[in-house]
Amino acid sequence: FFRNSTPASEAIENLRNFSDERVKRMKAIQEKMQLNDKEVKRFNPIDAFPGDIVIFSRVLNLLRGLSATMDVRIVYFDIMRPFAEAVLGGIINKGPALNAEWICDTPVLSDVEAKLRKLLIDLGNAEKILGIQVCAYKDGEVIIDTAAGVLGKYDPRPVQPDSLFPVFSVTKGN
Repeated sequence: FFRNSTPASEAIENLRNFSDERVKRMKAIQEKMQLNDKEVKRFNPIDAFPGDIVIFSRVLNLLRGLSATMDVRIVYFDIMRPFAEAVLGGIINKGPALNAEWICDTPVLSDVEAKLRKLLIDLGNAEKILGIQVCAYKDGEVIIDTAAGVLGKYDPRPVQPDSLFPVFSVTKGN
């Protein structure tokens, strides 16, 4: 997963080797789980990973492809090491109990928004939410525009009114 990038001349052979290895591992998993043919077709181990890891792996693959195209080698551990050390060192804070500026400092637009902010602080203190963004309109006017918390479990950046969140399959029903 964290292998170094390779130049394009080596990438095709590496891709074949990784593909063959993946097929072997998938067969072993399927045999161990005793999946029938129908279940094998639906089985996707990526579904078991948190969204942050999926995005992270996609970004790594994009960087790997870019570096192969540019015919350069990148040592990912050197790039990621400071971030990993920060996380493991406990620099990441979350929730209003640890961060006085947990609610984004924007003007309160209505009484409803003031009540919402109090609720968000309570939910944050109870560790019920990590980060949230709420915007509501009434009769064409913004009555609530609040952001609170952090972008992710391992992303300490504060949520802003213009923050983007990956939603993946949140609209998918059961």
